[in-house]
Amino acid sequence: MLLAEIYRPDNYLESKHFGHLFYLQNDELFCTENLENKNINICLRSLAKPFQLLTCLNLGLELNNFKEIAICTASHSAWKEHIEILQTLLNRFKIDISDLQCGIHSPLDALNADKTADLILQNNCAGKHVAIVAVCKQQNWPLNYLEINHPFNLAVLETLSQLCQIPSHQISLSLDGCGLPAYTIPVFNLLMGFSQFNLNSQNPNIKLITQAMLHESFFVSGPNRPDYELTQAFYPNIIAKSGAGGISIINILDYKPRTIQTVLLKSYDSDQKIRALILKNFLLNFCNLPFESNNNIFEPFLFNLHNQKIAEIKIY
Repeated sequence: MLLAEIYRPDNYLESKHFGHLFYLQNDELFCTENLENKNINICLRSLAKPFQLLTCLNLGLELNNFKEIAICTASHSAWKEHIEILQTLLNRFKIDISDLQCGIHSPLDALNADKTADLILQNNCAGKHVAIVAVCKQQNWPLNYLEINHPFNLAVLETLSQLCQIPSHQISLSLDGCGLPAYTIPVFNLLMGFSQFNLNSQNPNIKLITQAMLHESFFVSGPNRPDYELTQAFYPNIIAKSGAGGISIINILDYKPRTIQTVLLKSYDSDQKIRALILKNFLLNFCNLPFESNNNIFEPFLFNLHNQKIAEIKIY
């Protein structure tokens, strides 16, 4: 499905952006296009992080506040505030930086990142890895937690199986960028599972994660990125989580019967501005949620470094 096009002046078509938009309503899967099989498989990538943290909390991990919980669900931008929370957790759980096996990459916000921080902590997945190592130490499990059959990863499979209503042997496994397992499941099961992260959940750990992602969305990602900006613009009505491979998922927290519960965008590129615009338009036009933001990520234009409009984005 064509999601968006970018036009330069004189109606010059610069690029096209394709993908799919799915949503859950009354526990039924819908798609904004006529797919022969709309229940396609989705590799969760970073959408797995709330499920992985839930596994940590269910195993007894105790975090002190919403900021700490949020950073453990995060694909963070490596701002100073992100690094400080991570360092606090390392100190409390007596974790050596060498215990973290997430690897090194350039920070997601290279312009504003804390360049003085250890390179491991600048990895966007560092919060998840800190939580996992803390649990392994508490459980007296070996710290080779990247192994696919490690007790922690088997526990995550069980969490996904229960919440997403799918037998664990039907969850396909591969490798994620940080070395942990990546999970692939049908989009219906993913939406059913993520829809459980709501404020009215009877599971106290699920409720804690939802509250943290809502109230401390800065620690889930960072400014000028879809997760943070969407959560802020539609606050307090949604939580949002994005992942590599052009996927973004949103829960509508004031869900009522016969209304939309959960939305998933799968785009075939990783343009964050396009994702933010598509989801903004869907939440406004199909979910009737109030919106307030002045961030350029929601403007249907491309801007240059002098804040001049250089192209127009058309959303379909």
